Amino acid sequence: MGGGGGDNFVANLIWQKKKGGSQDSENFAKEHEYILCYQKEKFTIIDTEIDHDIQDFNKTINGKQAKILKLEKWGNHSLRTDRPTLYYAIKDPSGNDFYPIAPNGEEGCWRKKPENLDSEHIFWQENSKGRLIPYEVIYYDEIKNAKKVIKTRTIFTEYGTTTEATKEILALFNGTKLFDTPKPEALLQRILEISTQENDLVCDFFAGSGTTCAVAHKLKRKYIGIEMGEHFERVILPRLKKVIGGFKSG
Repeated sequence: MGGGGGDNFVANLIWQKKKGGSQDSENFAKEHEYILCYQKEKFTIIDTEIDHDIQDFNKTINGKQAKILKLEKWGNHSLRTDRPTLYYAIKDPSGNDFYPIAPNGEEGCWRKKPENLDSEHIFWQENSKGRLIPYEVIYYDEIKNAKKVIKTRTIFTEYGTTTEATKEILALFNGTKLFDTPKPEALLQRILEISTQENDLVCDFFAGSGTTCAVAHKLKRKYIGIEMGEHFERVILPRLKKVIGGFKSG
């Protein structure tokens, strides 16, 4: 499933709403829903940043802790035809021409330009087939104060389920299920974390059980919730009163 909207379309996210799927389906057990992501204007996803793990730097090169990454491109766009200007030879330690080869054995391309690296940042190592491969050397001391960026993936498998969302509603209202299709707080929290910052304005035109407003309040966002259903008085308003009062789940 794709998405229209031209340049405003960002991504089609998949949320695993159930563990194991729905067993009342006629054919496949459905366990996911789609989240269509659009932008009003150009913006950058707020990715997670973490400290570099020193355990990842498991080599000692030039007397320093380091890790290595292949200089040859792998994955998508790794063929010479994808990036023809990045297909050229460099000299291996024996002075022979070395051309990049893609994982499928075809002519490949460089992940980054080797000529931009000095000798201390290129490391040659044989692979399992005896081929000498050039790697980029990344020293821990050179990047230990920088953050490692964890890109947001398009499949959400760890941000709550409908079962957990129902439990949150039951906890809020003394075991009474006042809303049939709530969304879990973890899902809305993740969406707001990657798309907004503190004091940004969040608007939910179909407020439903009020999860978006509740999470926005906890994350110190401003928010507007719009709902025409009767559960505004029965669910959303009581929920927000509890959240403002410090109720942890809800």
